[in-house]
Amino acid sequence: MAPNIALSLLLGLWLLGHILVFGLLSRRTNYFSVFVSLLILTAVYATKPATFDLPRYSVYFETGIPPWITPAYQKKDGWKLEDLTEVEQREYQSPGFFRNSPAFNFLIDLTRPILPHGSFLPRIIRDRHVSDSLVLLVGILGLALLSTALSLLYSQLAQSKPNAYFYGVLVLGILGSVFFFVGSQNAIRQFVGTCSSVLVFAAVVQKKYRLASVSFILSFLFHPWSSVFAITSLLFWKARQLSEIFRSSKIRKIAINEYVLAIILGVASVVVIKIGIKLGLPYFTTYYHIDTSEELFRTAAPIKLALVGAVLLFTEIIAGRSKREKYLDPRFLRLCFFIFLIPLVIYPEIFSRLLVFYFAAELIFLVWALLHTTKRVQLSGCVVFLSYAVALNALNILLDKDWLEIILNG
Repeated sequence: MAPNIALSLLLGLWLLGHILVFGLLSRRTNYFSVFVSLLILTAVYATKPATFDLPRYSVYFETGIPPWITPAYQKKDGWKLEDLTEVEQREYQSPGFFRNSPAFNFLIDLTRPILPHGSFLPRIIRDRHVSDSLVLLVGILGLALLSTALSLLYSQLAQSKPNAYFYGVLVLGILGSVFFFVGSQNAIRQFVGTCSSVLVFAAVVQKKYRLASVSFILSFLFHPWSSVFAITSLLFWKARQLSEIFRSSKIRKIAINEYVLAIILGVASVVVIKIGIKLGLPYFTTYYHIDTSEELFRTAAPIKLALVGAVLLFTEIIAGRSKREKYLDPRFLRLCFFIFLIPLVIYPEIFSRLLVFYFAAELIFLVWALLHTTKRVQLSGCVVFLSYAVALNALNILLDKDWLEIILNG
């Protein structure tokens, strides 16, 4: 199959899988829409080409070395050490790979000798290497963590819905989200760590503190920065609780307000980053000096912020006023993360990496909205889900950097 036809077909399936979500608005079509959308999105995951960081992680899974010299071209039966250059092979005994992600390294070392290597899924384009065992491992682990977290958060909501429908919508929201798709197919260490961080948040909300503690440690060990989601989301949640207590007081309007806290944390983060850059701290200087502004497939940070803000504003208008949730109102959480990110737009690469936290918070909102009994709220969730079908970061991960040129010019 010609690449332009293959990518056009894949794009069509991705769009269709998201458009069908509007069938949830009718009782006559809701089960059908969930089933067909799940089927289509599963087919997309199984057939999409390996893009961005996935080939490099795949070779690391099979050899213990992430290649930086050898191109990660497709090898059906998997890569071996001898396929790498001597310079790369000499690094085999080095403990330097992903030193800040010991849980990730442990998982890979544990599963490398057990799981099959190479590609066995029906990928439509096979020019770059992908280890399907790694893809399935990360996907299943992420799905399990997120399903557990969202089931905890919406345990009361689950009681009012048939189990098949509740979990069908939950899984559909996860698989079709930008957070899950981009994370599981690209930045897999930060993705699994953030999934664990979402579970921390859910466990604390439901007062399951042992689970929260274990999940926080796991999150930190997969990627140190991913635990920031748990910390910030819990701070926003606590500030929200205090603002509810002092709802009728002037104190709330001045100080005890989750949105004011989001602004403070965003500005404080900028100050911390500036200090980190001046001190030459590795994490800060690495992302500060990365310049991808001239890469055509990249979207400028202010444009990203504007697009995300437009979707947020439009869907909030659609949702209108809704009854306040007893334990958690996911609408405020999404808005808090958006406000938090606004000052960080001056650092494009750091902003792009922290934007994953917003999409994680939006996933919490999305599942709540799709399962809501009010049609306006449900419609707002459908619009958010539809926006993921045309999100540029998702399309780049789905089809690779030059997808538009390939489709148009063959």
